[in-house]
Amino acid sequence: MIFKVEKLNVSLICLVGVLCFSACQSKIEAPEAWFSHAEQAEDFNQSKTLKGLVFSAFLEPKAYTILREHHELFSGSNRELFDSLMAENTDYQYAQLSIKTQDGNTPVLRYGISDAGSYQSRVSYLAFEMQHRVFLEQGNMKIPCVLYHFERSYDLAPQVKCLLAFPSQFNSEDPITLVVEDSHFNTGPIRLQFDPKPLTETPNLKIQ
Repeated sequence: MIFKVEKLNVSLICLVGVLCFSACQSKIEAPEAWFSHAEQAEDFNQSKTLKGLVFSAFLEPKAYTILREHHELFSGSNRELFDSLMAENTDYQYAQLSIKTQDGNTPVLRYGISDAGSYQSRVSYLAFEMQHRVFLEQGNMKIPCVLYHFERSYDLAPQVKCLLAFPSQFNSEDPITLVVEDSHFNTGPIRLQFDPKPLTETPNLKIQ
């Protein structure tokens, strides 16, 4: 009798767990709330610390890019537009790459240097050469960065940010790796791996 009660309790616990998981999976979020959550979600963010520097990458999921480019969807209307854009093939995979010092205080542009010449060299590297040092890998494919923008902060922020775009030509099965072949900070190659499946999933957004 005790065994049967314990077995029933275990079954009930498992059932509750499944129901809770299903509820979480089907949670409906306002577009703006989901947009903010995506920027912090583990599925889309990876980072690595080397030689006192933290390299972080945010790989934009498809729905995030759509909301960023179509602000009218934040109002929660035009479901037809959102669904049609999600069904279309995209030209680019967008990403954000940021670099900050591990202590979070020292500006990256001045980290480890003390003269004006080295400072200008670093700014030039980040503004022009960095694009050719970043690419995506999937299997045997090496996908170059074709659009690049370095956000100059003029030491007003401890981190620097680069906006990247790559031709969207990878599959949804094999891991995607963002590679930074650094030649300036002496860190060696930085490799940040992502699961491609969450990038193209349709979130349950409150859009009518």
